[in-house]
Amino acid sequence: RNEANNQIQILSSYGSDLFLNEPLYKALKQFSLSGAAKQLSSTQKKFLKETLIAFEIKGMKLDKNGRDALKITNDKLIDYGNQFDKNIAEFKDSIEFSLADLQGLPEQTYLPWKRANGKYMVRINGPNFINILQDADNGATRHAIMLKYFNRAYPPNMTVLDSLFYYRQKLADQLGYKTYAEYALVTKMADKPAKVWAFLDDLKDKLTLHVGPEIEQLRGQKQLQYPGNADTIQPWDGLYYNKKLLDTKYKLN
Repeated sequence: RNEANNQIQILSSYGSDLFLNEPLYKALKQFSLSGAAKQLSSTQKKFLKETLIAFEIKGMKLDKNGRDALKITNDKLIDYGNQFDKNIAEFKDSIEFSLADLQGLPEQTYLPWKRANGKYMVRINGPNFINILQDADNGATRHAIMLKYFNRAYPPNMTVLDSLFYYRQKLADQLGYKTYAEYALVTKMADKPAKVWAFLDDLKDKLTLHVGPEIEQLRGQKQLQYPGNADTIQPWDGLYYNKKLLDTKYKLN
């Protein structure tokens, strides 16, 4: 894993430097104005156009001093991005449960977790998280594993994340954009942050109509388990009661 991370960093730096290669950009730009470029297929023309845009939004419009400064920012973003992923990959944590806490899980799932003291030690990873969230009858158990899982690499990654936000905004400033979001959308279909927000707001309005009935079905499953005490579906309830719904109402395993 360490070797892979090192090579990812080298490859990312190479890719970043490639778009700051002035002779390469000028050669592509010169070719784009040639007669040969006019004879390209539509897909080749699209590729050439988007490649030139990629060079320009990654710093080729800047002078040499500006590109040198941008390279420092790019390297910082690569370093912090890799560190963020590495912290999660190398993070080790576990949580102790009793057998009663794990009721509902198949025996073959929880037996490997058993320790000499009769308790069950669960490592915090994706498969264990999903198994407990889907099968553990005890809501407190599901809640506990969710908090642990969603807080992997905390607190170290908070500092890393702050640094990523800082250097993303710095990158946007150096390239003449108001925000990193504005910069990131230049080559995307949405084009501008306002269009993304409009799309999401419109989607939210359309989906909200269906949320009530969906939640009611989950609440009905919770009501069967806790009569008179199923007013709220918590975030850690969703997978569990959804599976109950599939097992009982839809007979889908």
